[in-house]
This record gives sequence, structure tokens and C-alpha cells, in this order.
Amino acid sequence: MSISDEIMIETRHLRKEYPIEGDAVVALDDINLKIRKGEICCIFGQSGSGKSTLLNQLAGLEKPTKGGVRLGDTIISRLDESELAQFRQHEIGFVFQSYNLIPSLTAIENTAMPLMFQGMPRQERMARAASILKLVGLEDRMKHYPRQMSGGQQQRVGIARAFVNMPRIVFADEPTGNLDSRSTKEIMEMITRFSRRFHQTIVIVSHDPETAAYADHIVTLFDGRIIREEYQTPDLISVQAEHAVHASASSEDRHGAEHTDRKEKRVKKERGESA
Repeated sequence: MSISDEIMIETRHLRKEYPIEGDAVVALDDINLKIRKGEICCIFGQSGSGKSTLLNQLAGLEKPTKGGVRLGDTIISRLDESELAQFRQHEIGFVFQSYNLIPSLTAIENTAMPLMFQGMPRQERMARAASILKLVGLEDRMKHYPRQMSGGQQQRVGIARAFVNMPRIVFADEPTGNLDSRSTKEIMEMITRFSRRFHQTIVIVSHDPETAAYADHIVTLFDGRIIREEYQTPDLISVQAEHAVHASASSEDRHGAEHTDRKEKRVKKERGESA
């Protein structure tokens, strides 16, 4: 499906301050942002730019100091904690950098967890969890525990868990931060495919150009302010994502070759040979 003209997420004059030793540190300042339904939006910036704080605001995890946040028809900045919890259960999914899987639960049990909180009967939620685990290519890992899976496989479980209740919005906080370039490509293509298939809005926080290359809409933050917004066509996204992966792979190869060269020189020196 194509991106809709409907606005799914909107902030108006959003400001967030944190009191520190009698003073106020401004983390976000006058953020005005619109994200459309079905769009993949990357909040991009270096450490300390305010991108994680903005994600917390959009997901209703923190209250703004000033301004408001609207998701769909709901102004979530006006909801109390109980109302927010109910809203998140049905409308929002989360993907985390560190996976946040429960070690004592299998892949299918971790995936089904959000459905349990919704009160879905066990047989139905396990069937749905199995179905989405097949979509992420883990049909042979359903009964594996997190310790028995690679980082990439654990993140696939995290993605399955985020999408299992078909939320309208999925927030992903550095979803590829712990992965190599190959796994990053697989995870981002999977998130993109789900977004297009189910017409869901995805908001990704990242400092990685390789991840940002998959977005329709890139919002760059610096010192708590939006300094740039870019929109990309699907063809351009495909090209940029491919270039980003190649660049990352080339960098890994180069670092590997440099490491090998240094090791060979060290061995020769120890043997008294000429470098």
C-alpha cells in the first residue's frame, strides 16, 4: 500500500525540560512534526541530539513540559497513566536495541506476550504468534530460548512481538544498533516489508545512515531542535539503502584487512624479519 495523506502522528510546539540542580535543561525545543499514515520516519541524530527523548514523547512514555502530541485522533499528552497503558496495548508496538526478550520464555511465548495482556485466549494467541514468527523466518526457532539464538534472530523475535497485535504505530529505538551490516539489512528490509504490507506507521530512532536510508521521511535533530526534514521516493530509498549496506560492508572489510596487515607485520618483527 502507498503512504496515505492522513496524519497519524503530530506534535505542536513540543518542549521538554528536565530540572537539574535548580536549573532546567532543555531536551526538546519547539518541535512541530507531522508523520503520515503508512510512513517510515527516521528520527536521525547523534548522541545527545534529543532523538530518544522525542521518541519517548511520541510514545507517551514521558509527559511534555509544553505543547502536545496527537496519535491518530487521540491527544496522548492529555491521557493519564492508566489511559496511556490501555492505548499502548492496542495501538503501539515497540522494537528495542537490546531486544528486551524474557530469558525464561521461548520465542513463541515472547512473541505472544502482548496478546496475553489484551486478554486473548492462549490457543488463539499462540496461533497468531506462530503465524508471525513464520513471516520473520523463525518457524524452526519457535521453541528456542533467547540464549539459543543469535542477535539477529533475537531481533526478529522482537519485531514479531512488536507487530503481533497489528498496532497502528511501531516505535523502534536503534533496532539495528547491536547488529552487523548483513543483519541490519535483513532487519530493515523486514520492517519495511511489514510496514508496506500492513500499512503501519513506523518511527525509527537512529544515528546510523545505513538505517536512515530505508526511511520515507528523515527528521534530523540537533540540540533538541529539528534542523532538517527530507522526503524520499521508494526508488531512491532502495538505491540509498543498497549504497549504505555496501559502504558499511566495505568499511568492515577494510578494517579487517588493516587488522590482518598489522598482525602480519607484528609477527615478522617478532621473528626479526623485514617488514
